[in-house]
Amino acid sequence: MSRYEIREREASDLQRGMGFPERYFEIWDLEKDKRVPFGAYRTREAAQLRIDRGEKR
Repeated sequence: MSRYEIREREASDLQRGMGFPERYFEIWDLEKDKRVPFGAYRTREAAQLRIDRGEKR
């Protein structure tokens, strides 16, 4: 079982003003109960690739 999960979030007005899409995906570390650093992605596939790379280490 992976220690990470992908959570879908709605961007705030400020984030949208900075160019974020309306929805983005973040990687959540279940063991530490927090978002991983630099863990926000535009697509679920990109977030999954990041998890896969991290688990290979």
